[in-house]
Amino acid sequence: EDNSRRLPVIDTRRFNSDIDQGLYFRSTIPGYYGVGSSGAICAAVYNEYKPGNKSRDLPGKPADLNAVQDTFSIMESCFHGQSSGIDPLCIFYNQPLVMHGKGKILPWLTNKQMNPAIQLFLLDTGHMSRTDDHVRGFEKKMMKPALRRDFKNQYIPLLNQTVDLFIRG
Repeated sequence: EDNSRRLPVIDTRRFNSDIDQGLYFRSTIPGYYGVGSSGAICAAVYNEYKPGNKSRDLPGKPADLNAVQDTFSIMESCFHGQSSGIDPLCIFYNQPLVMHGKGKILPWLTNKQMNPAIQLFLLDTGHMSRTDDHVRGFEKKMMKPALRRDFKNQYIPLLNQTVDLFIRG
């Protein structure tokens, strides 16, 4: 699908000029691992080339946050098909966000003490893979009604419980 018709307004003239002058994106996030490299690019381009306010403060109104998420969804979809826009949104605001149902995104207030027994880390397996292949495979599997029902009724509630317990420390 051609997303260019729906891309958010950015200063493309300045962006193209900067690219012609040697602009490049340097990151420690490895590409093709599914850990946010496309989200980081989207957040960086949006931050530098969006019109108006350069603030990275969370907007006061949820509708504003949802609008930024929609923008990132369109931008990141250019990299790997469909995107929720959450990865670049977290990267742009430099803080974890929690989704409370569709359309309700709130910052995760990390001032709670985490259980010291819980440790999170990423393990570099050295195995790269394209995110869009996994997204398409997942979407294809979700076309089966039984799997879609089980995912909705079993997996999502367990995942929500896990996230809730994690947030509560």
